[in-house]
Amino acid sequence: MAGGGRKILSLIVLDSLDSLRPPGFDVMMLVIAALGAVMATIQPATQSYILARLVLEPTLFTVALYLGLRGASGLASLVREDIIAVYLSYPVSRMGVAFSILASRVVIPAFALLGLPSLIAGIILYRVVVGDPLAYLAVFTGYFIQALLYGVVFLFIALTTRSSGTASVLSITFYFAYNVIWLLIQSLAPSLGSWADEVALAMQFQRVAYFAVLHHEGLSPSRVTLGEYLFVPILIIVFLALLIVYFDRRFEPT
Repeated sequence: MAGGGRKILSLIVLDSLDSLRPPGFDVMMLVIAALGAVMATIQPATQSYILARLVLEPTLFTVALYLGLRGASGLASLVREDIIAVYLSYPVSRMGVAFSILASRVVIPAFALLGLPSLIAGIILYRVVVGDPLAYLAVFTGYFIQALLYGVVFLFIALTTRSSGTASVLSITFYFAYNVIWLLIQSLAPSLGSWADEVALAMQFQRVAYFAVLHHEGLSPSRVTLGEYLFVPILIIVFLALLIVYFDRRFEPT
């Protein structure tokens, strides 16, 4: 078991050398680090959860672009160039390869790209963060989980299309379509009823986390429902299952 874990870790490191290679990732890190610093200084917050939302709201869009243009497109290139066949020849199960790719092309980049501006802002306004660090972490987790949803869907698109250009276009299209649908539901909620408000909130897990913190702080009378908590995680599980099943049973390198 330990040996298998080391092999999977080695594969994660190997694929990360491609997905996180400079200059693309380095430039992106510099941009969002500067973004975090700017947002922390021009929009000073008095509460940690407000600070986290100010910093991470614009950053999430940047992360989605990176996961689509670099993560999904990069995976499609691996398939097109038959490098994925080398991964499959590694003494790791297909499921292990799938989770390695998920870690190197979604989890690690998303965590790093969201974490850096959060860290920079937290250092600049450390007095705000230390006042309620758990709320700061809770809001960060909400944005991270939302980014995981986009990343898992993007990888599934990349595997099924096998074209870096198509994967990039369809990934970004999914991102905008998902958020336009959310915006429409939110806009029509007053005429559609309370269920529309619940769906609109559930579609954006970062908002679920934020409103949960507000309720905990006594600033929101309504409690976040179980359905609102589970909507995005269930979507992640569904697309992750589709990704693994397709990769394990249907996918062939050539």
